[in-house]
Amino acid sequence: MILTDVIGRLSEFTDDAVLISEAEPIDHPGPRVVWCNAAFSRMTGFAAEEIIGSTPRILQGPDTSAEVKARISARLRAWQPVREHIKNYRRDGTPFWVDLGIRPVADETGRFRYWVAIQRDITQQKETELALLLAQKIEAIGQLSSGVAHDFNNILTAILGSIEVLERIECADARFATLVERIKNATERGASVTRQLLTVAQPTASGVIVKIGVNDEIMRSFDLLITSGARQIELKTDLTPEEPTLRADLGLFGAALLNLMINARDAMPDGGILTVRTRTHFDQALGGPVVAISVTDTGFGMSPELQAKIFAPFFTTKGDAGSGLGLSMVRKFVEQAGGRISLASIVGRGTTFTLIFPLDSIAHQKFEPEVACTTNSGRAKPQRVMVMDVDAAVSEAISMVLRDEGFSVLSTTNGDLALSALAQDEYALAIIDPSGLHVPTALFDIGLPILVLSSALQSLVRNESPVLEKPFNAAALLRAVRHAAGLQPPQPSLFTFTQA
Repeated sequence: MILTDVIGRLSEFTDDAVLISEAEPIDHPGPRVVWCNAAFSRMTGFAAEEIIGSTPRILQGPDTSAEVKARISARLRAWQPVREHIKNYRRDGTPFWVDLGIRPVADETGRFRYWVAIQRDITQQKETELALLLAQKIEAIGQLSSGVAHDFNNILTAILGSIEVLERIECADARFATLVERIKNATERGASVTRQLLTVAQPTASGVIVKIGVNDEIMRSFDLLITSGARQIELKTDLTPEEPTLRADLGLFGAALLNLMINARDAMPDGGILTVRTRTHFDQALGGPVVAISVTDTGFGMSPELQAKIFAPFFTTKGDAGSGLGLSMVRKFVEQAGGRISLASIVGRGTTFTLIFPLDSIAHQKFEPEVACTTNSGRAKPQRVMVMDVDAAVSEAISMVLRDEGFSVLSTTNGDLALSALAQDEYALAIIDPSGLHVPTALFDIGLPILVLSSALQSLVRNESPVLEKPFNAAALLRAVRHAAGLQPPQPSLFTFTQA
């Protein structure tokens, strides 16, 4: 065995692609390839006989950076080594990232005869870096948006509570009731806006799993889609009459829905129909009941070749307008939630994406009659409630509603005072918004039922306490209070958060 045989075999021991090309021409069409190793074929899908005699530039594609190509050309003309990260394309059109190194090789006379290029696949590294960068940007926006939403939700909660007290006041002027109703409607629209703001602001994993009302979230995503500019699209729903629920990260679920809906909208630039359906059935593969969510458009549709690549990281049909991470992240979220995603498409007729999740339950919108509740001894449970919220207007609004229902209320923002009051009297419930308050840990450990008020989804939650999202009306507050205090069964409108 001669030395050249050893060197040839060494090139096969690496996973890095090695390519040797002639030194010139630098300009179009570029230098011709004279040799490649087996790793190059594995990485790119091009057989040796396909690449030899061609130019390495056949690996470049529509999203290969023009700036990087210009830098490479400039260094080649100067016979300088190259080191760049560049997006290339495999034989099947799938994009991938490489760490590219190129060095010139001269003969014994000093004349440059060849270029030796070594490429290392760094697609996974790039995917992680881009996802992290995207998450950091979203987190910064989310922190700002969540802070605004928190303060705005407190304002809306105080307004809603006051409005519902006003509704109980008789007034001879007929305009009074009309004006109150207008204020109430405007406040509820404001509440819808803040929910949408939080959905967009928190699409990254919060580490908190929540029971999600699927049909409700679909309608919220529709509202967001209309806001983002889908008025030329006809929106349709075909939803189950009952509310199916699943357990997942709410921010990621909302982001996945919105991503599919936006993709469907973009596939119909001249208008069309976007339909979202929900169905429940038993799934053999998952071994239990599931909820299936399908998003269908009447747009361009996709060829089988395009469908095979659509979930690949960095693959996009939107050019510079797309990151190529949307659908890959949707699939990752769905699989982490224990589900799966499928695709059906016909060119010229449209596309359907279907998300299938394990079903948590089907919540029938039926409430049990409110009944008095007694302890095992027959003695009525105490009707005393403690309210802890840093916003005085919110505390007062809650207190007014509860007092009108016969509850005795103590409102405080002082944790030590709260513990002292609990030591002296028996309370049925504590209502707490931990945001901005120092809440003693002992308050969660004394066995007192706690209803957590949440202006954002990352509020502190302990002991699987039920959570009531702000803003809320008097009816929702009273249902939540009676459920948390054990005075009536759980209601579908209440979410219970648990750590993932």
